[in-house]
Formats: sequence, structure tokens, C-alpha cells
Amino acid sequence: MIVVKKWLSRVFIMVFVLCLVYPGMARANPDAGSVIMTLGQTKYYVDEKAHIMPVAPTVHEGVTLVPLRAISDIFGLRATWEQYTGVINLKLEDGHTMRIDTRNNKAYHSATPGAFDVTTIIQDGNTLVPLRFLAQNMNYQVDYNTNSKEIRIKKLPPPNQPPVAMFKLSRETYAQGETIEYEDTSYDPDGDEIIERKWEGRENAYFAPGEYQVSLTVKDSRGAWSEPFVRNIKITEEELMDQLTYYLHNPVLGKNIDVSGIPVLSLNTLNRVVTQTRESFLLSDNPETFKRDGILYKDEVVGDNRILYHHANGTNQDKSVYLLAINNGSEPATVQVKRHGVAGPADPMGVGRLAAYNFLGFDPSRAYTLELQPGEKVILNKDAKNPLRPGQTVHGIFDVHSDNPVTFAVVAVGKQDPINDYDELIMLPREETHTRGTFQLPSRNMTVRVTDNQPSRLIIADGKDDTFLYGKDLTSGRNVVYTRNVGNYGVVYSITIESRYRVGLLLNPRGGTFAGAGSWDGEPFYIPESGIMKTKEEAALLGIIEPGERKVLQFIPPGGSYLPVNILVIPF
Repeated sequence: MIVVKKWLSRVFIMVFVLCLVYPGMARANPDAGSVIMTLGQTKYYVDEKAHIMPVAPTVHEGVTLVPLRAISDIFGLRATWEQYTGVINLKLEDGHTMRIDTRNNKAYHSATPGAFDVTTIIQDGNTLVPLRFLAQNMNYQVDYNTNSKEIRIKKLPPPNQPPVAMFKLSRETYAQGETIEYEDTSYDPDGDEIIERKWEGRENAYFAPGEYQVSLTVKDSRGAWSEPFVRNIKITEEELMDQLTYYLHNPVLGKNIDVSGIPVLSLNTLNRVVTQTRESFLLSDNPETFKRDGILYKDEVVGDNRILYHHANGTNQDKSVYLLAINNGSEPATVQVKRHGVAGPADPMGVGRLAAYNFLGFDPSRAYTLELQPGEKVILNKDAKNPLRPGQTVHGIFDVHSDNPVTFAVVAVGKQDPINDYDELIMLPREETHTRGTFQLPSRNMTVRVTDNQPSRLIIADGKDDTFLYGKDLTSGRNVVYTRNVGNYGVVYSITIESRYRVGLLLNPRGGTFAGAGSWDGEPFYIPESGIMKTKEEAALLGIIEPGERKVLQFIPPGGSYLPVNILVIPF
């Protein structure tokens, strides 16, 4: 059976007869799901129910013709005839109109500029006009079966109308540090759910006089975006609060705040009590930008381990980065993937930030266990998005446990199979910059007690107050390379904080640009909430500790960012 669709080279133009109601014809039914007509037969079917039309569909000079009265009754069209002009007016289901000039063989659609060429004929006293584009504008699909000579008309879902973005303000003028309330009144004409909102320029408050533009666009559940809706907000010279004071009293996790007025390096450093866990840590970040296929890092370990990789594609071809678990032993090995976070391919800071966020917010129900037979290899980062285009970066953090020794290897390949072609891959040589190796003690538990009602700070990953991890790289054979993890990338800090006073916590980058993540009680948040921090005069709000409260902050130095950082403790 060969089915030729309406948009293929042999197009069948629908023609409809304008006549009086014919006995046995279908009543108007704009919700009709399907219609079947047959060339040369007056019987037709609407949703499998038989009806009779005044004339049968036919072919005239290669054009397929179908009665208008049948279609207008089926689909609820309103047809009127202008006797003196020979024009047929059709009111379509979607509210648009169509005019067919039978004398000049032209048709006009209210939603489309210009005219369409048409052919009109009279058969047995009935006016026939071509309306193929009518079926299209009614949102119907037309198929023709050359064997059975059946014309099938199927109603399609209505076209998606984009949503409408809109919001209200209580007024348009505010003081500096005054809370602005936005009422989102966006809607979708089809009743679809609005699933995403994008604000530009929106702030809870502004802290300098002037006029600020705020825009909103929204997306519906079928993927259509609205046009931007824009409002202007005027901020006066009156100052109610500065930015730091405002967000300490109205906290937004990750909010980027100007701390240029705080002498950070003059603040007292807080004492901490530190304990560390005993697992191993495999770090693969050298060569950070690989120029060829090969093994980026590998080591054989047993027990609890953390694995981190951060690599960019430095070739001119698409590549993929895989984390493999390999059982080189003679006994089966059980590998538990307890926690992981992957990101990319994208830019270096973006993947470091997102991988940390995904790791800290990992759902324990997604943990899984693998049984590796002797000689078996498996890919652990199957949910990572490959391949990487040239210049793109990927990042992954995994917490694993194995009951027998297992080799974990990070490999970069093009068209090769990482499992079957693994033995043919070479170990890529180290470079002068960046780090790879196996380290110990990758989880640090810190306890801090705030007893003074003065600003202070906690220093993270500076190599002095908070020492770096030291390890070794055994991939060069007998030449052991001793190395250190400058920045403590991949170290999970669990910081327990108690305070006698109400304090705000802010993360202040001291090494350079920064974008990462933290979590409270397994709930992750971005640091900062959007974008990156570029200077030492910026800080992201981590949260508020109430007097006598005890809270635990988890934090990972993110790949692609610069360390150290200071956690500022500001009483208020």
C-alpha cells in the first residue's frame, strides 16, 4: 500500500460543493477526529459513521475534488455566497476567514497576505472550489491511498499559542533598600502549564538611585516562549538600607553582595577543630587540556575512594571522556557508586560549578552497585554527555567503594571503544601545570564556634591555615612523582558552625574568579546564585546562623575556579 501525503509532489487539492443540505450528510462537528472519503463514491465516514454527500469526490485535470457542503457540515464551517461577485466566504474554526473568488480563480486567507491561485468548476449544478490550504489552516492532515483511492482526513492537535508574560508592581518608584514585590500574572492562552521563567534585571531591592529595567519571558509545557514583558522601576535618593544589611535581614542563598567596605584580611581568623576521613582520592586534571587520545590517569585502589576528573578537549575533533572501573584481579569485585555529580561539556567554570551542585545534592536512591568479574571493564559515567566538541570541558566527582582492588581509569577517546580498545591506549604524559595523583584524607570535618560579637573569617584551601593534600603519581613506572593538590579541589568540607550571636555567613573569593556550590542538610545552592564572582570585593551569602543554633555547611572547591576562599562571619 502506497500512501502519498498532501505535501508530496502529487498534491491533492480538496474541493467542496456549495449546495443545500443534502439528506444523510453529517451534522456540523468541529471535533470530528477522522474522515474517510473515496473517489467516485458519495458515501463517506466521520469517525467510522457513514454519511452521504450530494456528489462524489472526483479528479478533474489532475486535481482531486471534494464537496464543500460535506466538509462544511463535518467541520462546522460557515459558508456564504456573494451572488453578484461570485465570491464564497468561509468562516474557519480558528476564527479566521477565507474568500474564494470563483470568477478570477483566486483565494484569500485573513491570516496570510496576498492571494492563492485556485480552480473553480460547476458540476451538476454544484459549485466546486479548491481548498487544500483550508485543510491545512483547519489543522488537518490529508493522506491519499492510491490502491483504495481513499482520502483520509485526520484532525491534528491545535497549534500551540505562545504564552503571555506579564507581571505587576505595587508602584513604580521605590527607595534604596526597599523591598520590591513582583506579582507574576503570566498566562497561557491554551491553558498549558508555564514551566520556566526568565527574569532579566530583577532584584529584590536596589541600592543606587536611577531607573532600572526588568523583563520577564515565560515558557509553556510545549516549548513555546513568550515575548518579553518589560517594566521600568525608579529608585530615589532616599536610602533605607545598604545592600549587606538588607540581605542579612532578607537572606537569599548565594546572593552576590558588595563587601568592599569590609577589611577582610584584617579580620580575626576563627579557630577550628579538624578531623579527616581515611579514604583515598584519585585526581585527574593533568593534562587538563588533552591533545590526543589516551589514558589521562589511573590507579588501583580498594575500599572507600573519591575520583575527580576535569578535562578539556584540546584537539580539533570531537572526543569523549570516560571513567572506567577495571577488575584486573582473579576474584570478582563489587563496586558501589555511592554518590556522584557530573557536568558538561561546557566551559571550565560552568562544569565545575554544576558538578559540585549535582554531587552535593545527590539523591541517595540513585546509588547503585556493580559486580565486576575478573578482567571485566565497565563505564561509570554513563550519564555524562559525550562527545566534547573542541574546546569544551567535562567534570565529574564520584564516591565509590570496592571490596577488592579495582583500577579506576579516566580515558579520552575519539572513535575507539573505551572498553574493547582500552589496552591499546597509551598513558598520556604529565604537564608542568595542574595536578594528577592519588591522595589521602579527601574529606574534612571542621567545627567552628563563634564566641565574639565581631566580624571574623574562616580560611579555606590556602595551604597554610588549611593545608593542601599531598599525594603521588605512579603512572610513570618507577619514577614516582610526588605532588600536592593546590586548592584542595574535590575535598568535601563539612563545616559545623555554632554561634552565641546571630551571624551571617558569606563566601569571599581570594584567589580569583569563582563559581561553585554549597549545601545545607543536603539541599544544594549555587555560589553565587547566578553568574560568577570576579573580584575580592564580592561575596556570596551562605546563610544565617541564629544564636545557639548549630548548622552544617558542605562545600567543595569547584574545578575551574580559583582558591583560596574566606568564609566571612558577620554579626548583626
